[in-house]
Amino acid sequence: MVAFARVFVLTAVVGMAVVHSAAVEAASINPKPETDRHFLWRAIGPQGVEVFLLGSIHALPQDAYPLPDVMEQAFRQARIVAFEVDLEEIDRAAGLMFAAAALPAGRRLAEELEPETRVELEEYLSQAGLSFETFTAMRPWMVALTLTTLELMKAGYSPDAGIDFHFARRVVEEDKKSIAFENAAFQISLFSQMSKEEEAAFLRYSLRDLRTIIPQLKELTDAWKSGDVEVIGNLLT
Repeated sequence: MVAFARVFVLTAVVGMAVVHSAAVEAASINPKPETDRHFLWRAIGPQGVEVFLLGSIHALPQDAYPLPDVMEQAFRQARIVAFEVDLEEIDRAAGLMFAAAALPAGRRLAEELEPETRVELEEYLSQAGLSFETFTAMRPWMVALTLTTLELMKAGYSPDAGIDFHFARRVVEEDKKSIAFENAAFQISLFSQMSKEEEAAFLRYSLRDLRTIIPQLKELTDAWKSGDVEVIGNLLT
């Protein structure tokens, strides 16, 4: 490893909440008054390696920008940018996702669900103006992800405006080196390897969460903007 390097690491806010609860408060970068807090931390290793750790929200509204200048400064100083997943794989990931999300030939969504869950799904789709037939060839976990994404988009949240894609574009523009901790195939496998019972439960609980996801995401986003770790910890744990 080089004698001195700056690394800019983006991690999900849930990871930041857990890390902070394990006592990195003393490592927060440039401590500011309560009115000017943020979700960026800095750690310096014994070899002189400096790491900026930024809690990331994967989907945001466009009006979340500009970011606090301290985040932009940390990015500009970094030689290496580390992402949760390789965003350059996104096109290939979409193909892998749809292949993994399709039910085997001859099977239909209605057969995968308990009657209660099917009724809940039909009621939600009817209220949302969507057809059950649109989803009939999907595995339950993909239905859950699709409906959650649609709710986020309706409320103005977009992955393209998320912290990850914001800095991924900047990596290309500024020709920085980037690395990823996981690949798309691994993340997809977390869903595709669920048992039938786990998939059904995931969809069932997702349908119930859809009633509260937007207000909760707004609260989480507001807490992220103000660096309120306690609120985020309560929301996520």
